[in-house]
Amino acid sequence: MMKIRIMRRLALIAAITRPEDRTNEPAFNDQIAFYGPMHGVIWNMLHLVSRLSPHNIARQTMAIFSNHDPEDTLRRLTPDDIKDICRFYQRHSSRVGALNDLTHIIGKELLQKVQTPTLVIHSREDRSVPFSHAEWSLAQIPHAELCKSGFTGHFYWVGSDYQRAVIRGGVINRPRPRSQKTLARLRRKERKTPSMTSGPGSRAHSYDPPPASPIFFENGGGVIGRDRGYTVAKAGIIAL
Repeated sequence: MMKIRIMRRLALIAAITRPEDRTNEPAFNDQIAFYGPMHGVIWNMLHLVSRLSPHNIARQTMAIFSNHDPEDTLRRLTPDDIKDICRFYQRHSSRVGALNDLTHIIGKELLQKVQTPTLVIHSREDRSVPFSHAEWSLAQIPHAELCKSGFTGHFYWVGSDYQRAVIRGGVINRPRPRSQKTLARLRRKERKTPSMTSGPGSRAHSYDPPPASPIFFENGGGVIGRDRGYTVAKAGIIAL
């Protein structure tokens, strides 16, 4: 039995914490199809569209990831927000990591073992990962509290509510485009880092990177950042 060393604080951001419900959720089959064998081709097309028609891809993105009215959302987005959405499609996308997020298994017993103070950041308008996952986390984790993100749904880092969440949680880093050299370095570091996931055939490992040296993983890779004493978990990966 591996000993688990608890982190000081934990943040779950738009996280899938009740994966057994995923197959019954409206977006699940579409997400599985999107990350199918043709994902690389589709992603390259989205990359191109993000450069040719930024407003259209922003509108379509909000329609997919948020339950809020897309036209109203688009009116409320700033030019910088639209640029950030486009940059999302201009970064590396990990098909394997995303499928791991969609199909991993977490029992409620694991959530109940989390004793560290936990901040659950989630939007009620998240169309990709329903708010019920946040409610489940709050019900199972003893010292959890909620910070609601806003009208942009799963794209929590876009829009005016982003700053409020930053002030409340102090843990979110706005995604930045990375050079191919930087991506290669991060992937090498990821391979050397002990696994933080709990899923089929895996065991929970403890890892506490020094606060002065944040470790970032690309899509679906586990811990996405370390800032102000928080360990940040994304898309269903639980970091203990």
